[in-house]
Amino acid sequence: MRPPPGLLAAFGGSTEPERLAGGRGTAWRCGDLVLKPLDTSVEELEWQAALLHRLDCDGFRVSRLRGVRDGWCAWEYVPGEHRERAW
Repeated sequence: MRPPPGLLAAFGGSTEPERLAGGRGTAWRCGDLVLKPLDTSVEELEWQAALLHRLDCDGFRVSRLRGVRDGWCAWEYVPGEHRERAW
């Protein structure tokens, strides 16, 4: 399911969404955002976001939650590549 146009504007998306490979196939990149349909409770997502926000990232990166709206969540895009067994 493609993110609706009004959602892109609500999160400040500036480019056409592009489907990301991997995972469940439901994530879309839109500039510096990654948009995904909400697949958990809002309370659980807020807990996860608070935990990730408190991390002091030294030698690793995590994406930060940018918001939740209309059944979708927006995370900041963190560039990189998957490397097998690279934790």
